[in-house]
Amino acid sequence: MKSIRKLDVNNCIWAIEASRILGISKPTFEKRILMGRYDLRCKRCPKGFMYSIFDVFKIAHPRAFDDQIERFIREFRDKKGINSYGKKRGGK
Repeated sequence: MKSIRKLDVNNCIWAIEASRILGISKPTFEKRILMGRYDLRCKRCPKGFMYSIFDVFKIAHPRAFDDQIERFIREFRDKKGINSYGKKRGGK
């Protein structure tokens, strides 16, 4: 089941971060996207495509429930130092 949350930049990650979550290389991730193996929602940005963080974690943990995936996302953001608005905490 897809998240009903609106897909915006705050709920998206770059392909390199998605590939790290999945434990594969970025070229392998992009190849699987082109082959249609992964069904991810994406948003086009000036620098390329950003992918739904919820969909990436759903692929990484297919048997997890939605609340568990939200917990994984929260832990990922805490580890990266990103707040719920997609901006880094601390610094200038």
